Order: sequence, then structure tokens, then C-alpha cells
Amino acid sequence: LETHYDEEFPIKRLGTNLWAALDYKLFNEGRPGVVLGKDQWLYTDEEFDAVANGEQNEADNLAIIQGVRDQLKKQGTQLVLAIIPAKTRLY
Repeated sequence: LETHYDEEFPIKRLGTNLWAALDYKLFNEGRPGVVLGKDQWLYTDEEFDAVANGEQNEADNLAIIQGVRDQLKKQGTQLVLAIIPAKTRLY
């Protein structure tokens, strides 16, 4: 019943967003998962969390990239990577 109510209630999203806007303006607080920065910058809390098993995660991601590169190469397309630093590092 609760799931149906959440999905079908037409103004739920509007109410949630209005409440979040009030929290932000009145109390300088973000929704769960949001980290407020200076000069109205918003971040996700994931941007500040250390990655568990970072080396394994990096190796797994590299393997995925290599697999995509190999598939594209078979189709005559060259993969070009653009490394974009995290917003937290830029700011």
C-alpha cells in the first residue's frame, strides 16, 4: 500500500522538492547524500568517501575500459579517453 501511495500520489515529488528547498534556504542543509560547499556548490557524499578496495576497483574499471576499447577496435573505431577530475579537486 505504501509503495502504491508513493508512486501514485501526484504531488509527492513537488512536496519533497519544496521541503528540500526550504531546508536549503532556511537551514543551509541539503537532502541526504548532499554535501554543501562554499559559494553554493553542491556535491554528493560519494565524492568525499574513500573507495573500499580502491586498487581492485581501479583494476576492474581498467579491465572494462580495455574490453570496450577492444570491441570498438574490431568495428574500426578508436577509443579516445578524456580524464575528467572530480569536481572536489577542481574547486
